[in-house]
Amino acid sequence: MPVNMVANVLGKSWLIKKAWTNDDGSVNIEGWVSTNDQDIEKDILEPEAFAGSLEGYFARGAPISSEHNTDDLPVGYMIKAALVRDGHIFQEASNSRYTPTDFKYFDGTGTGWYGLGVIDEERSSVAVQKGKLSSFSWIGMPKAWEPLPGGGRHFNQQGAIDPLLEATVTAYPINPTAVMRIAKAHGYPVAAPRPRLVLTREGVERLLRNEPHGNN
Repeated sequence: MPVNMVANVLGKSWLIKKAWTNDDGSVNIEGWVSTNDQDIEKDILEPEAFAGSLEGYFARGAPISSEHNTDDLPVGYMIKAALVRDGHIFQEASNSRYTPTDFKYFDGTGTGWYGLGVIDEERSSVAVQKGKLSSFSWIGMPKAWEPLPGGGRHFNQQGAIDPLLEATVTAYPINPTAVMRIAKAHGYPVAAPRPRLVLTREGVERLLRNEPHGNN
C-alpha cells in the first residue's frame, strides 16, 4: 500500500547527456533529469511522480541554478521537458517565455524525466563546456511512496514529488546541507541535524584508558 506522510526534502542527480554552444556563447544542455533506475539510495522514481509538479516549475520560468546557489540569480533555464515511459512521451512542458525548441538528442527510448535547458551565464556556461558542471540535479518534496524490499522507496504515484523546489547544474552529488537549506527557504520543515561527537586528543586517550569523559 502507498505510504503518505510528511518527509524530508529529496534531491537526486544525473549526468548531462549532451552540451553544445550557441552563437551567443550560451550552452544548451540536454539529457535525463531523472530516470527510473534504482539509485545509490535504493530509491526508484517513476516519471509519473513529477506529473503535477512539472507544470508548476515551468510556470515559475523553470530557472536553473548552479551548485544549488539560490542566493544569486539563475544561470539559465529549462526550455522543454518531457515525461517518458518506455520511449513514449506522455506529458510535455515548454517554457512560454522563450522560443519553442525541440529536443536534439532524444532517441525515443528510456523512461524518466528528460529535459533541454540553456545556460546563459558566462562563467557557468564555460564550466559546462569544460565538463566541470556535468550533472543535472533537482530538489523536491516527496509526498507518497511504497517501501521497497531491502530498503529504498518506490515513487510510483502521480504527484508523488510535489513541488519541485529547484533544478541546478552541478559538479558534485547532491549536497545534503544544500537540500536542507533550500527546503527551509521554501518554508518546509526539515529534520534537525544529527549531533556530531568531536573528540580531542585528550578525550581519545581517556576513552582508551576507559576513563569517564566530560565534554571532549
